[in-house]
Parts: sequence; C-alpha cells; structure tokens
Amino acid sequence: DYKKTLFQSLLEAKAIHKGPTKILEDITRVPLNYAQLLTRCFVLGPTINRITDYQETVGLLLPNMVATVVTFFALQAYGRVPALLNYSAGLAQIELACQMAKIRCILTSRKFVELANLFILIVRLGEKGLQIVYLEDIKAEIRWQDKLRAGLLSRFPNYYYYKKLKKASNPSDPAVVLFTSGSEGEPKGVVLSHENIQANLAQMTTQIDFNQKDIFFSALPLFHAFGLTACIILPIYHG
Repeated sequence: DYKKTLFQSLLEAKAIHKGPTKILEDITRVPLNYAQLLTRCFVLGPTINRITDYQETVGLLLPNMVATVVTFFALQAYGRVPALLNYSAGLAQIELACQMAKIRCILTSRKFVELANLFILIVRLGEKGLQIVYLEDIKAEIRWQDKLRAGLLSRFPNYYYYKKLKKASNPSDPAVVLFTSGSEGEPKGVVLSHENIQANLAQMTTQIDFNQKDIFFSALPLFHAFGLTACIILPIYHG
C-alpha cells in the first residue's frame, strides 16, 4: 500500500521495529533510535508551526547529518513541504531555486554555514527577503516544558498525527521538492508527492534483497533523489 504519507510510514516503522531500535548515525557517531527521532520531531514542531504555514514549502540548506533527517521528518509531521537546496550549486542557482519554489523561509545551521563557507550566500538570501532560521537558535530556545510535551507526543504519536493532521493530509499532496542539477540550463523544481516516493520505495524493495541486519551507507547528499529515498527513507522504514 503506497497510498500513505511519509510520516504515517515512519509511525508504522516505529511500531514494527520498536522505539529503542537504532536507526541513524552521522559523522559524530552518536546513534539515534526511532523514539528519539520522533521526540526530536515534536520538539522542533512548535517552531515550525510558528514560523511557517500549513503546506508551505520550506527550504533546507543542510548537509548529511542526523539533524537534517530530524528536520525533514518534523516538517512532514506538521504538514510542511521540505525543499532540499543544493548548497554546491552556486549563488545564482540557489536564488533561482528559492524563487521557483516560492520559498520564504530557510532552515540551516550556523556551524554548517561556517564550515562550508556559505556566509555570502546567506547574506544574499537575507537581502532577497528570505527568513534564515538556524537550528542552533531553535535549540537554545527549547524549554523543559517543550521537551516534556515532545516526550508525551512521541509516546502517543498516532493520537497527535491522526487526530490533528491526518484528516488534512493526503498521499497525493506534495511531500518534497527536489531540484535538477541545472546542467542543461536553469535548474528545475521537481515536486514529488507522498505517493511518488512511496511507489519508488516499493519498487526498490523488489530489486534489492536486504534485511534488518544490513547497514546503509549514504555517499549521496540528501538533495539527490537517491540520497534521500534509497539511502535515508528506505532504511528508516525497514529497520
């Protein structure tokens, strides 16, 4: 059944493989399990609700790290559409991508901006009127009440999702915006629905024989179609 939303499948994966199962790890080598992933989604969620609108396209300017995956699924949990920006594309193409996808808010990281030397890009995007939100700032504003609420929601995520959001969510709605490389001219924005991605995932499972003992290593950035689907979403859904 591919007619389901991405967050719905995440909830199903947690129910099947159980909350303590480790599912993600990045260069920091600190693993994250299903329960922690959901808790962090609900910690980030109230900020997402405050600064963006339902089904708004939100830019993600982040590298391959656990926080990026958390942010991606937090946007899914609250009915937003992540647009994964290619930070290696250059200033002009990123500006064009933001215009094309009607992005008005970009989530990024101060540490990443510093390490990738993206200061000029960030200043330019700010001058264009885009709201730049740093994950470090969101983290600094989190209170113990927010953590408590997130912990409760992560214990009963189905109640939140199916009561609050599921009625408004449709598998045919946009789930993510990816961009072509622009090698043949201006980059194109590709809008993928939940059904599109779910169908791709189902096709992959017919071609690759894997099980819960396997480990996926992602050598592709998340703004790449395979980097997102084959290397991140697929293994998360299958334990």
